[in-house]
Amino acid sequence: MTLVQVNSNKVNNLKRLVESIFIPFVMDKDVAVVFENAKALPPYVSRAIRRMTKAGELNYRGFHIPYDATRQKITFDTEKGFSLPKYVAELKALSRARK
Repeated sequence: MTLVQVNSNKVNNLKRLVESIFIPFVMDKDVAVVFENAKALPPYVSRAIRRMTKAGELNYRGFHIPYDATRQKITFDTEKGFSLPKYVAELKALSRARK
C-alpha cells in the first residue's frame, strides 16, 4: 500500500482535490492518503471527502471516482489519537498481511 501525504494548505477547492489527488493517486490503486494540516481544508472539501468514503464514490463534474475501503484509506491528521508513525506501522502490517 502506498502512502500519499497531502498538504491541506494546497487543496483549496474540490477541483484541485479531484484532479491533483484522487485521479492520479487514489483511483483504482491500493493507497492510503493522509491529509496533513486538515484544518486548512475548506469545509465543503472535507464534507465531500467524508461523503465519498461513506457512499463509496464521488461524482464530480462528470468524473466518477470509485472508493473501495478495502484498498483505499483516507485519514485526516486531526482525527483523535492520530500519529503518523503509528499509521505508517499499521499500513506496513496491513501490507504484510495481504501478501
